[in-house]
Amino acid sequence: MAYRNDGSVHYEGIENENNVAARMEDIFYAQQVLGTTLGNSYAVETRGGTQYKEDVVVLDNSTEHKISVKRKKSLKTGSFDYINSSSAVKDTSSLSHFAQEVNRAKGCTSKSVARKIVNEASNTVLNNLASKDVWNILQKHVIVPYENIITLINDQATKKSYAFEFGGTQLFQHYQKKSEISLIGKGSSRRILFGGEDIGLRIRVVTNNGIGALLGLSDKNKTSIPVVKIQQDKVAALIENTKNVRTIV
Repeated sequence: MAYRNDGSVHYEGIENENNVAARMEDIFYAQQVLGTTLGNSYAVETRGGTQYKEDVVVLDNSTEHKISVKRKKSLKTGSFDYINSSSAVKDTSSLSHFAQEVNRAKGCTSKSVARKIVNEASNTVLNNLASKDVWNILQKHVIVPYENIITLINDQATKKSYAFEFGGTQLFQHYQKKSEISLIGKGSSRRILFGGEDIGLRIRVVTNNGIGALLGLSDKNKTSIPVVKIQQDKVAALIENTKNVRTIV
């Protein structure tokens, strides 16, 4: 699977968030997304950025409804990110080797040599990442931040949207059961299995803007740092297997 790192996903996301915020001004649409009744004087704001998981917020008197917006050209292909986090690397001692090797690769004059150093380090740390390490990353950077956020997935192919609470996902159910995690794959990416079950979740240990930016050779990005990405593949299956999903046409 190829992953884009040219910034296009980011800009498409901003456009999508703004479109959702505009549509949330329609109270009928907003109530479908939130699954609750709103007062006539509610307000809508956009947030987003690296410091927030929510992209759109609906303020209804003293109640704040947070929404994370995911845009998909089709539910049948691709993935979306839950996190793209440098702090998850810093928080996980088992990933310190990867951070050290990324720093060493910065001194390379050859992209191929630097890429080899980074890829080998990623493969090594993922081979040795324990179940508790993955759970710590998921708990701190995905489960706790998303627990009180509504996820809204826009399917561009069918013009339908799907809204749900994070508590209805298979990931949250496995978190409650504390299922044993195993990682399947090689290189810088692994599928995450929960008690042997594949729910479409993936962990990647990479640099956020690629090797060219790491070596200062990119015109688009001037820096590249080690990050952990938690991605959701099989988006159609996520919607099918999540409880109490609201379909909005």
